[in-house]
Amino acid sequence: MVPATTRSISVYMWGAGGAGGYSGVGGAGAFLGGLLPVTPSSSLTIIVGQGGTVNGTSAFGGGGVGSVGGWTGGGGGGGYSGIFNSSTPLAIVGAGGGAAFYNAVGGCGDSVTGTGIRGTTNGATQSGYGGTQSAGGAGGTGGLANGSPGMYLRGGAGDPAWSAGGGGGYYGGGGGATDNSIGGSGAGGSSYSTLLSNIVALNSPNTGMNAPNTSCTYYASGIAVGGSAYEVVGGNGRLVFVYTA
Repeated sequence: MVPATTRSISVYMWGAGGAGGYSGVGGAGAFLGGLLPVTPSSSLTIIVGQGGTVNGTSAFGGGGVGSVGGWTGGGGGGGYSGIFNSSTPLAIVGAGGGAAFYNAVGGCGDSVTGTGIRGTTNGATQSGYGGTQSAGGAGGTGGLANGSPGMYLRGGAGDPAWSAGGGGGYYGGGGGATDNSIGGSGAGGSSYSTLLSNIVALNSPNTGMNAPNTSCTYYASGIAVGGSAYEVVGGNGRLVFVYTA
């Protein structure tokens, strides 16, 4: 519940990181901060994304499912962090996609009008595409199996035999495909807000596992990082409110 005298809140938000694959690192979640106008005594719904998993389940916050572990394992995408008024999104920060076999993966959109970053892959088409401001990212394509597209608030699933899941976001990133026994990485989800002012929006390097804005007072170690290689889970998201009059 918003305090009775509060009309604006400074928010600091990190999306969760995607999980690492058998030998690739997951993508970091994005950062989004700014000043959010609020109604005194109103109620807000808060979602804090879970780091991408390595057990074939979806991370809380719409992380896309990756393949189950083993030497062909692909990590799951991380979950978005968001603020809602009932079911209406006020601010959402995208999560990183999971990594597949021999693949590093991109992070998220670096602005609230941007597109999630596509992961790298050894092949031309296997990795999913980033979520945009109006649609989920397309799934990767491959000769053996295609990845699933992202959708509103949810990353797409990777091919369950080899590939990685997309990160959650306003629109989620697409999941990876498999071609010639090479799995594709998941892409990052997009970030969103029409209400924030004084916006700061950042992502990690486009193919990095390192979290953005770690110098912020409200950052905590391990938040938003992409999971290391050999199937390490991604770092959870974080959301901090600082109330102002």
